[in-house]
Amino acid sequence: MIDRFTSWAPRILGAFRILAGIMFACHGAQKLFGVFGGMPPGVPKAFIWTAGSLEFVGGLLITIGLFSRTTAFLLSGMMAIAYFTGCLGFTVAEDTPLTNGKRWVRVIPPGGAGASVLLARAATPEQAARVGDQTGGRVFLFLQTSD
Repeated sequence: MIDRFTSWAPRILGAFRILAGIMFACHGAQKLFGVFGGMPPGVPKAFIWTAGSLEFVGGLLITIGLFSRTTAFLLSGMMAIAYFTGCLGFTVAEDTPLTNGKRWVRVIPPGGAGASVLLARAATPEQAARVGDQTGGRVFLFLQTSD
């Protein structure tokens, strides 16, 4: 059954790329131009201009397919940081640029107590193959939040 759709894979992936790009651009437009309900009061201007610009321009680049891999790489790192800081209330404790365009971002939970989380991308194919299976299928870490 899956073999029937193999010839459609480029079209389907292209449609998903375009939809993801449009969604990023809409989120950037929300921050920059106040459309789609705008931002709630109290959001720092630095966040609005930095994240909004990256999302809007990056979304347009992904939509048209220009530098889409590089842009998606940059935006995925930004979204990981946004999830931990925006959704879970963590704060960025360290943002260290490394060689070859890589970086480590360490986030800490609210109040600074407890363990921190290091966000880093896999650097080799061997590391990439282990993503999601660092513990051989067993539970490694539980993250508990107050909400």
